[in-house]
Amino acid sequence: MLLHSHPHPFHLFTLSQIYNTASPKMFINVLLLATTASLASAQAPAKKVFTLAVSQPNGDLDGKPINAFEKYFYTGIAEPKTFCVGSDCPIPANSAPMTVFTNTPDFLYVQVPGGQQTFVEPQGPLAFTEANTNKPENGVQGGWVNATYFDRQGTPLYELQAWDKPESGRGVALCPSAIPDALQVFVKTPGFSRADCTDILGFKAIPWVEDGFGAWAYA
Repeated sequence: MLLHSHPHPFHLFTLSQIYNTASPKMFINVLLLATTASLASAQAPAKKVFTLAVSQPNGDLDGKPINAFEKYFYTGIAEPKTFCVGSDCPIPANSAPMTVFTNTPDFLYVQVPGGQQTFVEPQGPLAFTEANTNKPENGVQGGWVNATYFDRQGTPLYELQAWDKPESGRGVALCPSAIPDALQVFVKTPGFSRADCTDILGFKAIPWVEDGFGAWAYA
């Protein structure tokens, strides 16, 4: 990753990754924009609510949704596992149940008091907390960065979330799991050691257009 100076109050990063596909090797350039602390404190960003889908240009997994299921995150699972206490349970009016995040992928968009957070375990699995509990001390957050995927002509195609935290790893992978046809989300931490996984750029952030929460809580 190359760091370039820039006259405006943000830093410009260039991330190049190579993927082997049926066609010749293709270089993919992703521009990452990270605002400085002074800019962030001067103007708080509006709340964003979104779902996540795999970003793997020209790959078979591109666009597949990410869902929460029994503490971890997967693609290849039709719906997230949720639960609700009481009768006032949020049900999407116009879509199937989905895993919904707010502001960054560190936070799930849920109704339960205290909310739910996501975190990365030392060996790399992306996990989420039980309702109204804190992440474990060895769980890592704060590595997600906003990025824009550009085509070869420099046209921005979509926003994505990539993991880039030097002391806690760089990159995201999907790995086979014990659930049939489901791939589990891993961050490539220093403790990540699996060799049977598929690298991806990160996740497309798709705006959530429903009025209510994604779930009362994810289970």
